[in-house]
Amino acid sequence: MSCYRFFLLVFSLAWCSALLGSAFLVGPVPDRLEHAVVNCIQLARERIWVALYQLTSAPCVHALVAAKRRGVDVQVVLDKGMLVLPVFSFVRKQCGAAGIPLFWLGGQPLMHNKWALIDNQVWVGSANWTRAGLNKNHESCVLLSNNSIAQAFATHFVVLRRRSAGLSAEAPCCSSATVFFIPDNREALVAQLKAALIAANSSIMVALYSLTSRWFIQELVNAAGRATVVHVILEPSTIINQELVRKLRAAGVSVKKYRTAAAGGILHDKTIIVDNRLWLGSMNVTGAGMKYNHESMVVIEDVALVNKARNSFTTLWCRL
Repeated sequence: MSCYRFFLLVFSLAWCSALLGSAFLVGPVPDRLEHAVVNCIQLARERIWVALYQLTSAPCVHALVAAKRRGVDVQVVLDKGMLVLPVFSFVRKQCGAAGIPLFWLGGQPLMHNKWALIDNQVWVGSANWTRAGLNKNHESCVLLSNNSIAQAFATHFVVLRRRSAGLSAEAPCCSSATVFFIPDNREALVAQLKAALIAANSSIMVALYSLTSRWFIQELVNAAGRATVVHVILEPSTIINQELVRKLRAAGVSVKKYRTAAAGGILHDKTIIVDNRLWLGSMNVTGAGMKYNHESMVVIEDVALVNKARNSFTTLWCRL
């Protein structure tokens, strides 16, 4: 066996071992997230139920097709906006030839989810399965091995599929206050997140693409005022975020603007760490994100995952 093939074998075995349990993954290391998604798909044996705002990554599409052909139950829910993208013809052709059903939801408000149920593991986070999302943008995702969380996402996938067909579906409930689906669980989500911010006594770390919710901004200011360490990283490409940076700094909140490490990349995270809890998902902290769009958010208390998220945030903070 050549050294090159031996390296690939060791690398693949390491990925497979890492993906058998829960994991925290962050981009934009080139190909890292895309490689992780493809590996998860390749390990699937029973089902891959995907709910995404956008799916344009060719490696991911090819991996889904290969999974379907080896007998895995592959189903995909996408936002209707995908229908107008030129790349949709490629996705439709590949999925259609393999017999993968595509379901369409959203348009306005958006079907903004970014998760997949792969057997009994849940991949969820900020990344769309696109070349930019998986290779250029700064994104944070988790792979969760938790049966109750997997069941919550499985139930919600059926709800999304029924709604895509214009059928009524009962609103899913939270799973032990750890999984929230918007708009169904929006009141519970806001109540729990607000309570966490009010009770924060150690630190609040926030990395967001978009932040416009006034109550959330005010709670950051309040926390900083009572000597809680508050660090915020924002994507600087929008005028709203530029103004918010000035406002937060004037109120005593430590804020930094993201600087891309990859050409064309942006800070696309939707990450909130409050003391020893990690909030992660597809939801921007905006009116549309927290009230109207189809979104998902998980609350994680696993010490190892929270520490990895905190270390990742700190590394980015120190780089900026």
